[in-house]
Amino acid sequence: MKALIGAAAVAVLVFAACDAPAPRTIAGPLPDAAARSGAVAGASSDPLVTSVGGTQLNLDANGNRTAPDNVWNDIPIGIAAAGGGGPSHVFGLPAFQHHVNHTGPGRSTPDISMSAAVNGGALVFLSFKPLGAGFYIVGGTSEASPLFSGVVAIADQIAHHRLGWINPEMYRLGSGIVDITKGTN
Repeated sequence: MKALIGAAAVAVLVFAACDAPAPRTIAGPLPDAAARSGAVAGASSDPLVTSVGGTQLNLDANGNRTAPDNVWNDIPIGIAAAGGGGPSHVFGLPAFQHHVNHTGPGRSTPDISMSAAVNGGALVFLSFKPLGAGFYIVGGTSEASPLFSGVVAIADQIAHHRLGWINPEMYRLGSGIVDITKGTN
């Protein structure tokens, strides 16, 4: 927490991949009630972090949108991976989320989502074992979070300064960010 406060004080933005609730955290098992409730406990649940979730883009071969984006869910194609998120059991609802629909009394995640589906994933060169060196298509929120950090880096350059903690401003935007209302995870 101290590192995140320090980062915010010098306009350094921290991103974290928003993953599905899991029964374990780095500190150990979640309390039974939290694990059953679908509460999130990872770094992305901290209000000082921009939580990045996953979507699936529906594009044709020329990059034209064929349908609205939907929730990332690769399970139907045989990959056990899908978008996650939900209420934090650690952090209360921050002021910047008071006016939006949320899933519980705690801080809701994700704040924003980017492409995460393997269908349309990023082509990455991996040089470590056990897979062996080569190009692989990767997806997930571990793809989406760096994608969004790149978008913010470009915005920083255009603004000629660091934008800093953007969570409150993202929630104030009246346009440009589209709600994902289609799909299941």
